[in-house]
Amino acid sequence: YMVPAVFISILMTGNIIPQLGFGSELTEANGGGYLLDRLDGLHEELGFTAYTDSVRSSLDVLFITGALIMGTAGLPHVIIRFFTVPSVRAARKSAGYALLFIAVDRDIIVLANPEIAQLPNWVIALVAAGGLAAALSTAAGLLLVISTAISHDLLKRNLMPDISEKQELLFARIAIFFAVCVAGYFGINPPGFVAQVVAFAFGLAASSFFPAIVLGIFSTRMNREGAVSGMIAGILFTACYIIYFKFINPAIDNADNWWLGISPEGIGTVGMLLNFAVALLVCRFTAEPPANVKAMVLDIRVPGRPGQD
Repeated sequence: YMVPAVFISILMTGNIIPQLGFGSELTEANGGGYLLDRLDGLHEELGFTAYTDSVRSSLDVLFITGALIMGTAGLPHVIIRFFTVPSVRAARKSAGYALLFIAVDRDIIVLANPEIAQLPNWVIALVAAGGLAAALSTAAGLLLVISTAISHDLLKRNLMPDISEKQELLFARIAIFFAVCVAGYFGINPPGFVAQVVAFAFGLAASSFFPAIVLGIFSTRMNREGAVSGMIAGILFTACYIIYFKFINPAIDNADNWWLGISPEGIGTVGMLLNFAVALLVCRFTAEPPANVKAMVLDIRVPGRPGQD
């Protein structure tokens, strides 16, 4: 995805950095003027509002951005990839590179490649391959997390500790089957367009996993009761808000009826704040975690050499 973005920026503006190219003037070969003006016209030709027009309040945009950022940090299929690195330092470095390479903004830079820059076929093929690879990678990571959470974390460690490894693998396969069926249904009958669905998923991740991860790493006082209570409060609030406006009463799904003007796509940030508040409150009125857990929290913050983490 970086290749076509850089490709377009160079062809259209002569600037190698796409983010700076957005605000640059077009080259004479492309008719002059500003790139943003050209994008405005293209958006309107495709039936959308102008590219630079804001259709949401600044507060809503801020909360949507927060949900996407915190949701990215809390997505389980992203976190599980860090199990393959040799050290904490390497995990932090890989997270930094990941965030760097997903920072080229706005879908138009990908979707409108052929029309706005007349890109060659090999670049279009690169975009298609990137999209397919991203979809398969995400699906594989999510299925791995779902199957492991159900077969190992829920059944083996809690409900059915006596099951064999063969049975654990069987339950993992069953979990994957049902997960694929549910995903297939929502793929055929999506609750919204792609950007909305992604925002919902990231919002749910931000309101549930992100606070537990942060508090689990940086607070020696956080305990199981606090983390679980916060996750339940955050995800229930966020899910109920999304379900109400998108499924129960979609007729009033507009800024006039949203709480404080915050859309369902951005409500995950509010759920995250609620999660933090509930978790910190509950942990103060329940027993402290044992000494070995506190020692683990302190130890996990210290980057070590490969093989020592």
